[in-house]
Amino acid sequence: MNVKVAIVDSGICLSHPQMSKITLCNMYNVLDQTSDIMDNIGHGTAVTSIIMSMAEDISISVVKIYQQELETELQILISALRYILENIDCDILHLSLGVGYYNKELYELCNTIYRRGTIIVAAFDNSGSVSYPAAFDCVIGVEDSAECRKSSDFLIYDDDIVDVYAKGGIHRVAWTVPKYTIQQGNSMSAAYVTGALCKNYKHNLDKSKALEILKQVSTCNHSTPQTVGLIKNQNFKVTKMKQVGIFPYNKEMMSIINYAFMLDFRVVDIYTCPILGNMNRKVQGIYGGDSYGLKNIAEIDYSSIDTLIIGHLSELERLSGVQYKKKLLGDCLQQRINVFMLDSYEVGEFPRMFEEKGLFLYAPDQIVQMVPQRKGKLFQIEAPVLGIFGTSSKQGKFTLQLQLRKIFKERGYNVAQMASEPNAPLFGIEACVPFGYSSTVKLNEYEFISYLNGVMMQLDACEPDIIIVGAQSGTVPEAYFHLGQVPMRSLEFLMGTNPDAVILCVNPTDDIQYIRRTIQIIENLVGAKVLALAIFPFACKKGWDYATGNYTKLNADEMVALKSQYREDLNVFGYIIGDEEDGNALSDLIVDYYAEETS
Repeated sequence: MNVKVAIVDSGICLSHPQMSKITLCNMYNVLDQTSDIMDNIGHGTAVTSIIMSMAEDISISVVKIYQQELETELQILISALRYILENIDCDILHLSLGVGYYNKELYELCNTIYRRGTIIVAAFDNSGSVSYPAAFDCVIGVEDSAECRKSSDFLIYDDDIVDVYAKGGIHRVAWTVPKYTIQQGNSMSAAYVTGALCKNYKHNLDKSKALEILKQVSTCNHSTPQTVGLIKNQNFKVTKMKQVGIFPYNKEMMSIINYAFMLDFRVVDIYTCPILGNMNRKVQGIYGGDSYGLKNIAEIDYSSIDTLIIGHLSELERLSGVQYKKKLLGDCLQQRINVFMLDSYEVGEFPRMFEEKGLFLYAPDQIVQMVPQRKGKLFQIEAPVLGIFGTSSKQGKFTLQLQLRKIFKERGYNVAQMASEPNAPLFGIEACVPFGYSSTVKLNEYEFISYLNGVMMQLDACEPDIIIVGAQSGTVPEAYFHLGQVPMRSLEFLMGTNPDAVILCVNPTDDIQYIRRTIQIIENLVGAKVLALAIFPFACKKGWDYATGNYTKLNADEMVALKSQYREDLNVFGYIIGDEEDGNALSDLIVDYYAEETS
């Protein structure tokens, strides 16, 4: 049975002895739209010779996209695939090449070629990163393996981003100058896969059937790979939330009040309890809006709300001796009130009980679910990534994220966002990874970085103009007296999101040397530019204030003095978090930076 194969590469050397028996169907040079397929590099000749050595009854179409070096533009590859789709009828398409970033047009072309009945084999990038089209679900992606020592050795694992592992190590292959050389890498490994499929080709072959054939003909023993635990976010939508109550009033709830105009529901009442000492206190968002008097949770009016948002209560319960969460969950169940919780503490059987009554009880997932690993491969993110990091907790990082999200959306930008605050789903934020207080993340550092990178890829696939990621707490240790001072999760978040630029949130009382050290570590660890400092406009001015949480807002002169100090000592501009004028100026700085980076 004659199998028709199309090879996209650097062409072939037709005068090579290995090519003496080649049957050519089509020759096309994408670079100059001619039939000149002379291989000036040797790579295409090597790949073709491996395929021909494994299967005799084949006809080959050659599409050349490389001239002097193995680098090309995405549009050249797309043009080659479009030419194949329109002009070449082939059973197998071989691509010992790829690009580092997901591209929708590239995927759609590959998928169309696959759906017409063509098996596509592609090599993963030798750098170890995720590459395309090898990672597409319609393509057989190949990588080399030291376990595969013969041309007929193939390892195929279910739920692995790499579909097939093939002969690794060094390969003696046909070349141009000299006529034979030693090569290694995934390009050669992929050629063995294409050769085996040509030799064992059957009609009506699809990807799953092709992989089954490779399993059957493989002379390598299969073993089951280890899986790794990664996060799977709960897909939450606020469709049932209209009239909402909040308890207790704390920093997570402040962002809800400050940006209530960005929510699809109305906050009716905010509740507190006597031990917090803020009963009847009046609160209002930084942008104005409704004013609320804090009410006693013991006197909650369930008739006025359809949903209760419950914040972190473990510490409050410890101090007061009152089991607020269990009581509130029981009351909400009885009163038929939906519940949104910021942690999974003391959830128990309540989710099932709420569901049985047609209600929802949202709580962050316990992050222990098993999903396929990527063998250490990391996705490359094409969209600009802006990181919001800080020097401590409780300094307005999430407030700044919402402020920038609001400004960018109003300016017409397509924003994708990954937040680490558990209330992020309330704002329609695309991804939430709550790794801060009462974290549900149960992963080691490599698993967490891999998961974050996977979420970044999902955001990037939506083709946003910018991705905003926001961390928790501080970024680097201020001191080394206790392990609790080492913010490992924040450093993992930094590496997992790998931002291009960072806005660093600082406190007015932060030591200037600590800020400088934080900037240096961020810039050296991931190569991101710290564009500006975002100043939290509140400070504890007396020693006892730190214990009581008594913050005093900076006056105008103090803010000006801080900005001047940062500019003089650190050569970086400072902007006040929550200030409308500064928010717009900071947004301008961010846009200008990325415009310069891409120009």
